[in-house]
Amino acid sequence: MLELLRIMVDEVNKRGHLTPLLNKTILSVQLLADDEQVSLQIDNGMLQVSGLKKDSVDVSIVGNKQAIEAILTGKRKLRKAIVAQEVQWRGSMRASLLLESLFHLAIPNYTVEKTEISKKSIDLV
Repeated sequence: MLELLRIMVDEVNKRGHLTPLLNKTILSVQLLADDEQVSLQIDNGMLQVSGLKKDSVDVSIVGNKQAIEAILTGKRKLRKAIVAQEVQWRGSMRASLLLESLFHLAIPNYTVEKTEISKKSIDLV
């Protein structure tokens, strides 16, 4: 999970078109999956993985590792996972919409490349 989060953070920080979503935003997010805990800090246009104390968290997402990885890779929308009770959410609706947008728009290149390769294979057949 930590590696997926780092990849997502790198993608967001590399992609300039995502910066307007994050400008003037300060948000701390804690992800808890099984026995793993990872924190994400959004601070005025930049994302970073950080070690936050539990009392300084604005948003908390708790669930099993598979559910959180599906959200981080864009395979599952955050709000759908919340409604299906795959993850527990503590935070504002605005934060959930922001994070869902980030997770969906920052799909790592390797995920996109696999999809493109699959589409090319289908076109060739």
